[in-house]
Amino acid sequence: MRFLRSVTVVTLLFFGTVHADDTPLERADQLRAAYLFNFLKFIELPRAAASTIRVCFMGARGVQDALTGSTVDKRIGTRSIVTAELPADGDWAGCDAVYLDAAADVRTALTQAAGNDALTVSEASDFTECGGIIRLFTEDNRLRFDIDVGNARRAGLKISSDLLRLASRVEQ
Repeated sequence: MRFLRSVTVVTLLFFGTVHADDTPLERADQLRAAYLFNFLKFIELPRAAASTIRVCFMGARGVQDALTGSTVDKRIGTRSIVTAELPADGDWAGCDAVYLDAAADVRTALTQAAGNDALTVSEASDFTECGGIIRLFTEDNRLRFDIDVGNARRAGLKISSDLLRLASRVEQ
């Protein structure tokens, strides 16, 4: 219960940047960015000793802008958040997390990045079946997520049991 309150508080802090004139799409991107930030708080990344967490994006410019704008003064432990677009060649080197737009060819992107130890997040409907770790989706006007722990384990990631309890579905 304490974890759920923490997630709610952090999400509300992100919504502190929401303005009355924001479009529904901008608000949705801000919510996705808040979820991504919270995922990073509860997943042990392989490069934990680095001073930054680098989040790379394939498409999803709105989510990238929302995360960049909302994490300027925020840290996860002692680490700051840095965002970047994935290069055209799809090289994930140095990315701790990768957010793939649902319109992207996630199967090809995940195949090219096989063996990479980054957290992967997308709204693509077949994302976890293609090797992705967290799939976001909307159900009953609420943002929800599935986690594939087998894919996370293969990437060398350790996911908090608190986060697993909040997932709509946990796949092995």
